[in-house]
Amino acid sequence: MKKERENEKDIDTTQEQDLTDSASEVTDYDSLEEQETAEADDAESLDPDLDLIPEVSEIDGQVGFSEVPETYWDDSEPIPMELGAHEVSTVLDENDPDAPLFSEVSTRPADAVVTEKGRKINWKPKLFLIAMALIAIIVLIWSVISLGNLNERMTSPLTVGDRDISNAEFSFMYHYVLLENGVDIFKENTEKMLMAPGENGFATYRDYFLDVTAKEIQTTYMLYDDATAHGYSITDSHKARAQAYIDWLKSKADAIHVDLDTYIKGTFGPYVTKSLIMQVLPRVYFTEDYAGHQKLEELKATPEQAEQAYQDGRNAYDLVSYRVLRITFEAREENYVTTANIHAQKIIDEIDHDQSQFESVAAKYFSGEAQQKLLVPDSTLHKRVRYSEITENEWRAWVFDTSRQPGDCVIFHDEYGFPIIFCFVERVRQEEPLRNVRFFYIYREDEETGRPGIPTSEIIPLSQTIFDSITDEASMTTLETTYADEILDGAMRPVQMDSIYPGNNAENVDDWIFDPQRKSGDKTLLEDENQMLILYYVESSPNPEWYDRVNSFIRMDNYQAFVSSKLKDYAYTFHEEGLEYIKDIPS
Repeated sequence: MKKERENEKDIDTTQEQDLTDSASEVTDYDSLEEQETAEADDAESLDPDLDLIPEVSEIDGQVGFSEVPETYWDDSEPIPMELGAHEVSTVLDENDPDAPLFSEVSTRPADAVVTEKGRKINWKPKLFLIAMALIAIIVLIWSVISLGNLNERMTSPLTVGDRDISNAEFSFMYHYVLLENGVDIFKENTEKMLMAPGENGFATYRDYFLDVTAKEIQTTYMLYDDATAHGYSITDSHKARAQAYIDWLKSKADAIHVDLDTYIKGTFGPYVTKSLIMQVLPRVYFTEDYAGHQKLEELKATPEQAEQAYQDGRNAYDLVSYRVLRITFEAREENYVTTANIHAQKIIDEIDHDQSQFESVAAKYFSGEAQQKLLVPDSTLHKRVRYSEITENEWRAWVFDTSRQPGDCVIFHDEYGFPIIFCFVERVRQEEPLRNVRFFYIYREDEETGRPGIPTSEIIPLSQTIFDSITDEASMTTLETTYADEILDGAMRPVQMDSIYPGNNAENVDDWIFDPQRKSGDKTLLEDENQMLILYYVESSPNPEWYDRVNSFIRMDNYQAFVSSKLKDYAYTFHEEGLEYIKDIPS
């Protein structure tokens, strides 16, 4: 290693001298060659072994070993040489500033010096054992923590068929089910409620909801496998709905000033992530849609099944029309009762099974305002009445008697004995197609009664904002996530009615729904004293109502048969060692 110069001045002052010295050392090349030749001749005369070196043939360039006596190598011995006989010469001038950095190396054992690097380390056994013990303790602690978390993550709480459901997936679905059923895990006493005796014979509500979760997962995988086998797959709309759920979680996280990942782990479990939710939820939405549409279409009733089911239960699928008239007097004496019954029988006799004459014939036995009402056509007609809408058993049995014919009449009596005339008009199947409509109620707050809702000053602008955000059915569905807190508080309520028939709702709602011009995608905003109501028209069934109602029972039976056939392959089993890591309220 070269010694560092003291300063730049040293370098500058020596450069000129070095150049001068170098110039003086230049030798004549001719004299140098003569000197080298002379030295070579001297070397030949001094080397005792020179004559023994084999000659090199000029012809083939190989050593002529044949010229060496065979006994030569047997008698020759190596000549020992003293190391001191070899001088070490150096090109370094003794005045060179780097010269002192080079030291002569001696190979004599006596000159050996123990260096710092070569010293033997003197280990103290006690310190060594303490150090190793500390390392072992650290490794043990790390292993316990690491393996503990690993066990928690890897131990499955549920097996469905041949699928082991991960801790993260089950934990998410369990808390998702709790939220869907209105259980707020952050409310006080929620954990106590979950430990209370549950429904359907379960020891606790925790056990009940764990079972609901297992069935939800079982159904999801059952339908998912069936759907994909039939060529269906998750669509962008299902992913968009899942993203809307994530956005809602993000708004909840922002409200309490935590990041999304922290909020997800605190709500659903320590191993639940956004990516897992985006993997699980689209599958849930996809199978729900498949079960409600493609699968039901596959399992629908055949025409023969539908007709047989209709004939077996006509009262449930028919509508009856009839005319009814009650004849009474203010006086309750017997003679008045008798007179009223005589008039009733005369009306029946005079119409002579022509039910269309009922009002005009009956009007002759009345006067004044009552007579004027009877002269209005169909003023006594009750049209398209359902079996469930007639509460009097005796009346219902008569009008829904399958032998009933138009013009048939009968007299019933009230508690005073006055006559009530029924005149049968017709019996028809439920032909008007059912309507599928989504409702979104926004309730007005009432501070006096404590009814939850939106303050009066805010309800109209908020309702308009919600109404404007609806562009399709998916956006209508997303409201359930966007306003999940208000729904849980009872300030809002989403409802889907896919079997709406005339008379099912208030008159103004029915008028809008059954408008002949109504089409899919239409929406409206209605207001009354206590609420705002958004209606979204989904569709009208392509089938008559009676067929859809018959079909709903048949395909439900077919669906149950389908599920039963799959239960063996999708049986679920809980694992207690995994369930112990599923916390009701994640920490």
